[in-house]
Amino acid sequence: MFKEYRYPSANQTDTVYGLVCYPDSPIRGYIQIIHDRYDHISRYCDLMKQLANDGYLSFGCDLLGHGKTAALLGVIEVNHSWQLIEDIHQLFLYVFNDFKKIPATIAVNQSDKKGSQTVTHAVEPILHGMLGIGFGCVLARNYMMKYKDVNALILCSDEGFPAHPRRSAMACRKAMKEKGKNSYASELKALLEENKQIYLEGEKDTHAYRSSKRQELRKINNDSACNFEYTVQAYTELLNQQMLIDLETWTAAFPKYLPLYIMAGMLDPISNYTKNIDSMLIKLKASSAQNIFYKYYADSRHDLFFDKDSSAAIKDLLLFLNNCVRAQREPFERLKKLNSN
Repeated sequence: MFKEYRYPSANQTDTVYGLVCYPDSPIRGYIQIIHDRYDHISRYCDLMKQLANDGYLSFGCDLLGHGKTAALLGVIEVNHSWQLIEDIHQLFLYVFNDFKKIPATIAVNQSDKKGSQTVTHAVEPILHGMLGIGFGCVLARNYMMKYKDVNALILCSDEGFPAHPRRSAMACRKAMKEKGKNSYASELKALLEENKQIYLEGEKDTHAYRSSKRQELRKINNDSACNFEYTVQAYTELLNQQMLIDLETWTAAFPKYLPLYIMAGMLDPISNYTKNIDSMLIKLKASSAQNIFYKYYADSRHDLFFDKDSSAAIKDLLLFLNNCVRAQREPFERLKKLNSN
């Protein structure tokens, strides 16, 4: 079942479009999806249905300048960079309030020298997983640095951390000065999206970097919400999101026990064929993080959920989520068993 939301953006100008898919069965957890560039949340309806079939409520919003949120596609106007993150958080609050799972509580009896007494109440944990896709991984990383309500993180088709952010930032400032914030700059697009060109050699379709499945490319080409240009200001804001937190800061601050699952296509030029992800994994493994998992898919490009390995990727995603739920419930189950004895 689907439900739509429309709510004021933190920029006090736009109206954000949100979409929820909820199961008929009891809710096992909440999975928040953050979409990619040239993308929108409605593309993931099939994925959301599969999550619902497994008992997960999934939801996400069209980012500013995208999909049904955009008054004009490709236009992103914010007063400060955290407003994109605030829009994402606001939807979580709406959804959690509307579909709040009533926590189960139990009284636990413990004995000591003073006798037996009820000393604690255990609250059944609730999963809030966040699934970042492509550029959505950048926003997911920024989100978890600002808010502490995510207890499972999935990064799908992550592009990693930009190698030359200052060079790109200078190009954005120059284009904005010369052409204005609402202008379009083809040379800026070529600079900021140069990794795409690696895979376009011999390919006539400009979206070929996304998927090797021709039927999926036809869908993208026929979807107006995937075919637009970003303004100079929008490119600047997308770059600002990448520069909010660097690799060293993020890995150093990563919660020790937070489950993280990284999934990517090995043929994805946006991640430099997973080399950018490898660098991130090395840093994470050198930190105190304990629950880091990853998997690369041999036959897929950037849009992992719309390529040859999509079925395997979704199956692995559900397995990861189910394991997270199981790990959360184990202490609760032990307390129930203790109480029954």
